[in-house]
Amino acid sequence: MIKPLFPILVLAIIMTSCVSSKKFKTLEQEHALLRKELSQSKKKAKTATQIALEEKETATATIQTLEENKDALESEVNILRKDKADLETRINTLVYTQANQSSTMAAELKKLNEALTQKEQELMAKENAVTNAQAQLEKAQSTLAEKEASNLQLESSLRDREKRVNELETAIQEQENKSKALKDKLSNALLGFNESELTVEQRNGKVYVSLSQDLLFASGSANINVNGKKALAKLAEVMIKNPDIDITIEGHTDNIPFRGRGDMKDNWDLSVLRSTAIVRELIKNGVAPTQILASGRGEYFPISDNSTKEGRAKNRRSDIILAPKLDELMEIIGN
Repeated sequence: MIKPLFPILVLAIIMTSCVSSKKFKTLEQEHALLRKELSQSKKKAKTATQIALEEKETATATIQTLEENKDALESEVNILRKDKADLETRINTLVYTQANQSSTMAAELKKLNEALTQKEQELMAKENAVTNAQAQLEKAQSTLAEKEASNLQLESSLRDREKRVNELETAIQEQENKSKALKDKLSNALLGFNESELTVEQRNGKVYVSLSQDLLFASGSANINVNGKKALAKLAEVMIKNPDIDITIEGHTDNIPFRGRGDMKDNWDLSVLRSTAIVRELIKNGVAPTQILASGRGEYFPISDNSTKEGRAKNRRSDIILAPKLDELMEIIGN
């Protein structure tokens, strides 16, 4: 039963090996997009704010002019009303004395009646003008209020976007700091090994510990030797003190075909079994199984040229990839 299930296990392990890397790339793309959108929003907000301020100044000037015109019209209306009252008084006086007046008085009365009619028409026109001025004033005030409300909303939206970008940048920087601190701890823990046996690097917010085949395994074997166990024990000490990291173990080979031995048929099998052997050794030294993911990549992710002896030696390696958890970053992007 073991042999039929083994390829399925290998496939499942391989399919999950890139999840953490894809998460981080998604975060970087989201961060770049947010920075671009923030820049565009700032430009639009600056333009919209300038337009709003100019429109506000224009509206304010218009309102002032309308108020002045309204006051002037009301003053004229008051004068017309007084003139009308004076005319009515004079007419009443003339009507009272009309019987005793000459034809000259009758002509004057007609003239005064005509003047009264004209004044009434002027008064009506002025009152209509006052009504129109009041309507224009109210409309201008309403437009100004809408512009101010729109400007406030735009400023609020820009502040929210800046806050989100700042939070994302802070979280990414914190992850970078955690990765650097983890790299320093691992480098210090592995000071007894030379660069031909292992290297420690920080890339893309993660720490990569690359261990050569010669340090861990004999040729064609998935059994960890004594020096390899010492190196893994030192790595485990650091991992135990950092439970908030995800750990991926990747097995790699050169491109020379593996002839098969026991259950191992090819380089795929060899890389997977070496990866799971490292996982078991780390768990044996106290690392939590829930932190670790094992995968084998065979010969398909070389870091050097397989056409040379030196290049093939570099490609026969096991990579331990440590990454701070992305929960906080994913939460920021999800909001």
